Amino acid sequence: MSIYGSGSCNLKAGSAAVRGNNTDFLTRVSVGNLFKVTSENVFYTVAAINTATRMQLSSRYQNTSYETGKVENVATANSATKMYSGTVSNTPVIQDRFVLNASVERFTDDGGGTLSGDQGGSGTIGYDDGSWSITLGTNLTATVTVEASYYYGESLNGVSYQVIKDYTPNYSWPEQNAGDLNPEAIFTKALRSIDSDLYDSTKKITTVATSYTATSVDFTIVASLISSNIRIVLPTTGLNNRGKTLRIINNSASYNVTATCNATSDTIEGNVSSTLTNVYSSIELQCVATGLWITL
Repeated sequence: MSIYGSGSCNLKAGSAAVRGNNTDFLTRVSVGNLFKVTSENVFYTVAAINTATRMQLSSRYQNTSYETGKVENVATANSATKMYSGTVSNTPVIQDRFVLNASVERFTDDGGGTLSGDQGGSGTIGYDDGSWSITLGTNLTATVTVEASYYYGESLNGVSYQVIKDYTPNYSWPEQNAGDLNPEAIFTKALRSIDSDLYDSTKKITTVATSYTATSVDFTIVASLISSNIRIVLPTTGLNNRGKTLRIINNSASYNVTATCNATSDTIEGNVSSTLTNVYSSIELQCVATGLWITL
């Protein structure tokens, strides 16, 4: 099955936890599958399966419609100490939306659980349990109230969801199903996954119009817009490029491209050169040992 969505689930804005209702996450969902609320376009990766009705996402569920602001007094500070801690009354705390005011110093959340004071102080905030701690960066001269201003996530219960599973045993690209409400979003996610898997910045594509001496960073050489026969000289083989693959493509209509070994000890299937005569004709070579190029 490409998509699993039996039962329903409960979520909280700002939390990565998913609680299922009449679900079978243990046998029907795998780590790495894609989770989404059916009516929304955002995908989350499944990070852990805890039970048949409990799983964790790799990032916190976001929904600004279910975020509520709160201001509360959380501690009393005085000149006797600079270190204070406590717990806010509502959780989960929304990342990057937590502020502590201690009269002479204001602490803001960086979105990663770290609080920074504007007078050099520091602290932490736990998004799931609401625990906080600070160390003031300046001395207090009087007793003050520490005030927390933050947003917390509310619950969404009985939500329809989709877990998008693999449609092939070899790749983790999401399946597009006739029952999806957001086929464009699923298709875009698939293309992004494909692009991420296929793109490799180390695989350099070089386009040439004249004869060319290949280097160690070349991966594919395309002969294009050439007006005469040209020659591609292969790098000298050695221990440092053993296993190196080089592909040469002749993209010309009328002229030949010849792949030639640079060293007399190197060969291409026993020859010192190989000629590509037809349009789009290509040769893929691999250096498998010192002094030898062979055709794959």
